[in-house]
Order: sequence, then C-alpha cells, then structure tokens
Amino acid sequence: FGGGITGLIAIAKQLVVIGPWIRADREPTIAFALSAVLVTLAVLSVGVFTPAALFAAFLAWFGIAQIAMGVHDTVKSATAGAS
Repeated sequence: FGGGITGLIAIAKQLVVIGPWIRADREPTIAFALSAVLVTLAVLSVGVFTPAALFAAFLAWFGIAQIAMGVHDTVKSATAGAS
C-alpha cells in the first residue's frame, strides 16, 4: 500500500493542475493525507464504528503512512546519489 501511495503521488506530479504544487517537501504530507483518505474510505465501506475498529483504522493509517514515507525517503536517497 505504501508503494502504491508513493506511485500515486508520482503520477499526480505529472498532472498539469496539481503537479507544480507538489514539491519534495510536501510529499510526506500528501502521503499522510492520501493514506488517511484511503483508510477512511475503507472504514466507511465496512461500516463498523466500534472503538476497536476505529483504533485498528488509526493503526492502519499510521502504518501505511510510515511505509509510504519510507519508500519516498528510499527513492529520494537513491536518486540523489545517481545525479
């Protein structure tokens, strides 16, 4: 999932409308927001709103966002060395 979020951000950077707005310093924030949107959609589609389910959704969001940021940092450091 984290790699997918990073891929979506890379695709969004190519769009004329929002591409110029997405800078390297905004990518982690976008990863957090995009993962929150995806987890929220998953919770809403299941329709279970118990405290345990909401805590599980929070943990899922946090884990996905951390993975997405890790993928972003890895790609950034790999491409910085290639320049």
